[in-house]
Amino acid sequence: MRLIVGGQGQGKLAYVLAEGFTTEACSLCGFCEPSTIFEKQIIYNLHEAIRQWMASGIDPLSFILAHVKEEHIIVCNEVGCGIVPADPFERQYRDTVGIVCCALAKRASVVERVCCGIPKKLKG
Repeated sequence: MRLIVGGQGQGKLAYVLAEGFTTEACSLCGFCEPSTIFEKQIIYNLHEAIRQWMASGIDPLSFILAHVKEEHIIVCNEVGCGIVPADPFERQYRDTVGIVCCALAKRASVVERVCCGIPKKLKG
């Protein structure tokens, strides 16, 4: 499994697509049913799926660890930087995204961070 993280609009998807993948290989999280997210090789915008799962009562960490496969490429925004939100759900959401990414990074064979369109290998 490969995990790619970075801020909003930093070129994560463009980086993956430049390797020869197409958007048809992507599950666009936040816009598809939880059960279909893992059907495609690239799981794009995992942070949106985490928000969706939390709102519907699904434990994101357990759910993703039960379904992720070695061939998946997971793309997720870093959402924990910046101002801490006053809303309790938003604080829990940001913490959960970080916890899920830490667990995925531990399992992943490759972890990369993309900033300004430039990938930096963190693991692998």
